[in-house]
Amino acid sequence: MKRSVILWLAAFLITAATALYQRMTGPTYPLTGSVFFNEKKISFRLHRSHGGDTDHTVRLPVKDTTVHGSLIWKRYKTDDEWTIVSMRQEEGLLSAELPHQPP
Repeated sequence: MKRSVILWLAAFLITAATALYQRMTGPTYPLTGSVFFNEKKISFRLHRSHGGDTDHTVRLPVKDTTVHGSLIWKRYKTDDEWTIVSMRQEEGLLSAELPHQPP
């Protein structure tokens, strides 16, 4: 009986640890970081997946209205050309839309 409880506990801990590891390092976890631009730090969080049938809005917090940006993207594992989308400045954010892609 005692051995059975220990095995179940070990199985639970291993499962929980691998699930946590996958959640933190898997291909769909958000990419976070920061860059310095004009001596100001810009922090960002880029999502790597988007559920639903809508376009995904990419937002960067940039309060300086003189800063302009472009979103440059292409579909994963294709020979498509890179697509360049100008980002718009609104309410302290630079934002642009990534079009919905089929699964």
